[in-house]
Amino acid sequence: MRYSLYISLFIILLIFYLLNNFLKKNILEKFCKISKTDPRGDINDKRVELNYLPQSNIMTSSCDEYWKDWPMETNNLLVDNEPIVIKSDQLELPKEKQFGDNQYTSGLVNFSKLANIISDNIDYDIFEESKELLYDPLTKEKLNYIYQVNFEYIMLNKKTWINRWYNYNPSVKTTFNYDEIKSPIDSINILNLEFKKRIDSRQKELLSNNQLILYGLIPFQIFKYKILNIKYFEDDINKLIYIIQIVLFRESDLYINTFSYAGFIDNKNNIFITNVKYIGRNATDNVLLADFYNPKDIHQEIINKNFSNTPILNKNPDSIVQLTKDHQESFKLKNQYACFNINYDPSKKGDVILPYYSRESCESSVDPYNRPKSVGIYDTPCKKNEDCPFYKLNKNYENEFGKCMENGQCELPINTVAIGYKYFKNNKVNKPLCYNCNSNKFSVNSQLNTCCDEQYNTKKYPFLKSPDYAFDNDFINRKNYYNSKFCHTKGGDSLDVICNEITL
Repeated sequence: MRYSLYISLFIILLIFYLLNNFLKKNILEKFCKISKTDPRGDINDKRVELNYLPQSNIMTSSCDEYWKDWPMETNNLLVDNEPIVIKSDQLELPKEKQFGDNQYTSGLVNFSKLANIISDNIDYDIFEESKELLYDPLTKEKLNYIYQVNFEYIMLNKKTWINRWYNYNPSVKTTFNYDEIKSPIDSINILNLEFKKRIDSRQKELLSNNQLILYGLIPFQIFKYKILNIKYFEDDINKLIYIIQIVLFRESDLYINTFSYAGFIDNKNNIFITNVKYIGRNATDNVLLADFYNPKDIHQEIINKNFSNTPILNKNPDSIVQLTKDHQESFKLKNQYACFNINYDPSKKGDVILPYYSRESCESSVDPYNRPKSVGIYDTPCKKNEDCPFYKLNKNYENEFGKCMENGQCELPINTVAIGYKYFKNNKVNKPLCYNCNSNKFSVNSQLNTCCDEQYNTKKYPFLKSPDYAFDNDFINRKNYYNSKFCHTKGGDSLDVICNEITL
C-alpha cells in the first residue's frame, strides 16, 4: 500500500514536471511584474499624479525578450503600441477564399520560422559578451549618464519609427522608400537592408512549389524601424552591436509584421544578423490610416489625407482657377493609369491595353479564379524628366537624352522597345545600343552594339563614366560637345582645326 502511494506521488510529480516544460516551450508570452520605480527611482506610472504608493502587482508580457521595453518610464517621449503576438497557425483564410493556395499572398505564413531561417548562428551569447557604454551613438562622444544615451536613441527613432500612412495611396503610390527614413548611422542602413534581403530571398523555403509558380517571391518593404539599444564588444567603441526593431510591409498582406534582431559588422566587413525574433503583427489597415486624432495639432486630420474631403480654402482667385484646371486635367486620358501588356506583339493578334484597373490585378499572372492571364505593367505618363529610367544616364557628355517627352512617353535608347510610358522590354533582341563597344579609347561616332551592360565594368572600359547609350539624333550634340572641349584653331589667319585626344 505504501509503495503504491509513492508510485502515485512520483507519477503526479512527473506529470507536473512534463507539463511545466511543455508550457515553457509553447507559451506565447511570459509575464513579469512591473517594479514600483524605474532605474532612477521615479514612480513607474506616469498616467496620474499619485499621492500614494502605486500597486506592485501590475504585470507586463514578454518580459524575458531582449526587445521588450518596460512601459510607463518617466519622461518617455516615444509612445508606442507593441504588435499583437499571434501564432501563425491560428490565422488562415476561409476555404472559399483560398484560390491557388493564396495564404502566402495574404501574408499568412510562419514568420517565426522565417526569423529562425535568416538568423546567423554564432557560438557565443552576444548579450553576455557585450555591454552598454555611455557614448553618443552618432558622434561617439563620451556621455555622463544613461538617460543621455536613451535620449539620443529617442531623437534618432523619432525620425525612423513613424507611421508613413501619408505616403500611401492605394491607386497611385503603394511603396515606401527606405531613403525617407534612412539612418545617419551607415551601419544601421547596411544591416536593415541585409535583413530585408534575407527575408525576401529565404521566404521561398516556406512556400510550396505551387505557390512559387503562381505568385513568385513577393518582396517586402521596410516601413519603419527603431534602435532598441547599442552594445559594445570588449568595451571597444568601434565594435558595436545594434539591437533593432523593424517593421516590414507588403501591400497584399492582411497584417504588417514586426521583427527584432541584433546585428553587427566585423573588421572584415562581414555582416551578421543574429537573435532574430518575430514579435507580432498589426492589421495593415490600422497602420495605413492616420495616427489617432491629436487635439493639440490643429493641422492633423483623422483620416488619410489621400481620402480627405476637407475643402481647400484659398483667397487667391488665380490659384482657385489653376486648381480647377489641374483637377480637370487629371481626368484626361493621358493622365490616367493603364495596364500595358508586357507580351504584346504587333505582328500577332493581341491587346496593348489589358482590362485591369489596379496594380495588383494588372501585374498578377492569374485572375481571381486562379486562371492564367496576360501579365501587364501598371503605368501612367511621366510628369517630369526624373520619372524616366534613362534620363541623363549617359554621363559621358552633357545632354538631356532620356527625358520625359510631351506625350508623356520617356525617351529610350536606340533599339529599346517601350512598354507603357516608362518601362521597356528587357530581352536579347531589344537591348539598348551603345557607342564604343570593344574599344580602348573614346570615339564620338563609333559603331553601335549591345554592350551597354558590359560598360558598367570600369576595368574593361576605364575611359567611360557610364554606358555610352545611343539615342536618336544624338550625333550633333555629341560632336558639338567634344569639339568645344578638345578642339581649337591654330590661331592667327589659319582656319585649321586641331583636336586633342578625348579624355573623360
